[in-house]
Amino acid sequence: MKKTNIILFALLLLFVSGCSSKQEKKEEPGKLASELRVTIKNVVKAAATGLGGIVIDSEGKVDTALIRKFVDNANFFNYKKGYFFVNDFTNNYVIANPKEPNIVGKDGSDIKDSRGNFFIRLMANKAKIGGGFLDYYVKDLETNKVRIKESYVEKIPNTNFYIGAGQYIGLANYPRYRKLP
Repeated sequence: MKKTNIILFALLLLFVSGCSSKQEKKEEPGKLASELRVTIKNVVKAAATGLGGIVIDSEGKVDTALIRKFVDNANFFNYKKGYFFVNDFTNNYVIANPKEPNIVGKDGSDIKDSRGNFFIRLMANKAKIGGGFLDYYVKDLETNKVRIKESYVEKIPNTNFYIGAGQYIGLANYPRYRKLP
């Protein structure tokens, strides 16, 4: 890896960490999901833009090892709860996911949420049209209970990949889901 890319990589990690710490001084149980949406969107946008500028190697190919290294080392929110994931939107392959390393390198096309939605396909479609938020129902890795997860995804410039991050939604703090079973 070129010395310039190493410096840019380090600066990107610092910038992403700074984006989340400016908006979140202290994680509080009652913090509204809408406040966290802003932070998640901002850190994903910053990471996508930054990665898009450094992940193309000297041969014009995407350096997936650099993407994995970034994703494995970039955490945000207090207690490093915030993390990124990266997938290929042309074939739904999982490129990087530090919380679920067993799915990295695999086709995520057939992965369903608890309600039968192919959420990785849905994320890919969202990234292709410019990015945005998406809700799906998966196991919370800390509680092992199915919860609503809201993620923001955005295309990484100069690649066929998208990067995302999300939050589990607490029903009491998020009015549009209060009536769900």
